[in-house]
Amino acid sequence: MVTVDVVVLGGGAAGLAASRTLLGRGYSVLLVEKEGHTGGRAAGYACKATDDCQQCQVCLVADEARALTGADQLKMLVFSSLKGVQNQNGSFQLDVAQGPICVDPQRCILCGRCVDACPAGAIRLPPPGFPPASASVDPEICRARNAQTCRACVEACPTGAIDLQAAARTHRVRCRAIIVATGFQPFDPRQLPRLGYGRVPGVITAEELERRMRGDPGGLAAFKRVAFVQCVGSRNVTLGRGYCSQVCCRYALRLAARLRRDDPGRRVAIFYMDLQVSGKDVRMRWEELGRGVELIQGAPASIVAGEAEVLVRYEDLRQGRVRQEPFDLVVLSVGMGASPHNVELARLLGLNLDPHRFFATQERGHGSTSRRGVWVAGSAAGPTDIGGAIRQGRSVALAVARQLEDRRHA
Repeated sequence: MVTVDVVVLGGGAAGLAASRTLLGRGYSVLLVEKEGHTGGRAAGYACKATDDCQQCQVCLVADEARALTGADQLKMLVFSSLKGVQNQNGSFQLDVAQGPICVDPQRCILCGRCVDACPAGAIRLPPPGFPPASASVDPEICRARNAQTCRACVEACPTGAIDLQAAARTHRVRCRAIIVATGFQPFDPRQLPRLGYGRVPGVITAEELERRMRGDPGGLAAFKRVAFVQCVGSRNVTLGRGYCSQVCCRYALRLAARLRRDDPGRRVAIFYMDLQVSGKDVRMRWEELGRGVELIQGAPASIVAGEAEVLVRYEDLRQGRVRQEPFDLVVLSVGMGASPHNVELARLLGLNLDPHRFFATQERGHGSTSRRGVWVAGSAAGPTDIGGAIRQGRSVALAVARQLEDRRHA
């Protein structure tokens, strides 16, 4: 039995900020993360600074993660998810299922030899700075765990850290409060086949562009003509996604600015329906960027492969005619949707979902729910950017701390 004050479900921006705040107040925390490392999606994002900081706040997530390293009151379970919940006299008893941990984090030195040796590509290293600092084996891909004989990674490991026969476990946990910070699911642009994703080479998502910027920015040098397409999977009633994801305009702005910084001669165009420019500095940034980036009002009707480029066909609303333009790379700004796991998690925790299957809260940003002792933070409650997720994680943690303090004196 593991006993802690608070269980935080999700190790992304909101979950890390909540955990750090609670630890700073002297409370014990169990952080439960379904992936093999913390940081969430932001762990794979690139810094978008040009000559100035663009306030993308990716670095803040890394700061939150580093601050947890070595914390005495913190326990962490990766490859884990909630499977059962019971109330017990004002506290909770949880069953947390953990997949097989095939790499011992105490022995792993992150040398990467196992990654190079694995013929199936089943082993990954964590992004730098996001604990736990060890490689991880995907049991769905690993040949040795799927009735095939393979010990390549075991033989390559210099410290004997790998055990391919490791078993899954279930942990019984007792806590006094739960924070749900399970994040969001990006829209799958394959649902809009006219945009060519998955069929047309050179059509990628903004998140895939992030990974290229972070891993091999030099590999983008060949793309001299880049287009962004906004509102992909947002503000689309037909898809049941009539809401605005709120962050995509600023997101595309920062990515475009970074591309222009890396190559001032690069042509960058942004196709949009209308611009969401709320915030004291966003309109100014759009106006500054407008001198180097084409802002084209009109959603593409189709994106197809040309002979050596990607062809974007669209209705130019300003000129009132249909046009077609060639690009080397087209980046889809996909919307933020609710995690597909929200329905089951809501059932386990007794929570309500809103019409778009995000968790319903009684006070947006402060995370209280209809069930006492259970709180929601970050994009699990609806679209928000990294900074918003961190602020909500801290705010919810403070509210939880106040509630626990009130119970202590009751």
